[in-house]
Amino acid sequence: MEQYYNGLKSHFTSSVVKLSAKVVEEPEAKVSAAIDAIIKGLLEKIAKNGNKQEIEEILVEAGNLKILTSVATICQNQITPDQQRIGDDLLQHLLGDGAADFTEEVVKKTATTAVSVNRLTDIVAPVVAGYLGETLKKEKLTMTDLVNKLK
Repeated sequence: MEQYYNGLKSHFTSSVVKLSAKVVEEPEAKVSAAIDAIIKGLLEKIAKNGNKQEIEEILVEAGNLKILTSVATICQNQITPDQQRIGDDLLQHLLGDGAADFTEEVVKKTATTAVSVNRLTDIVAPVVAGYLGETLKKEKLTMTDLVNKLK
């Protein structure tokens, strides 16, 4: 999992965190910690529940959208409808009724408000999907392979 976490984290540079902090009106340190926790949490959820056809389809589509070229734009809350849909679909399939619990865990770890965590999760989710989608393609992995690597 560390390889994928580090790869994802590299897209959330200090300048990108600064943009996100302005959007959610939280200190950069809290935003950075929240983004870390969200990335880790989503990767853990994919490792646990990701071996589903729907999630693979979301990741493949996200990989084709080249989301990683738009991270700074997404972090300024200027997200395209397709990027938003990808993020929403991923969160729905991974978290479902557990979305509030996911948010609460991040809030506890980072002392960030629930509103900010929800907004940051909406920002991070399409980036996670795009990164993993591109990884599936680039490394020629099946979803089972990816889930096993995340475990």
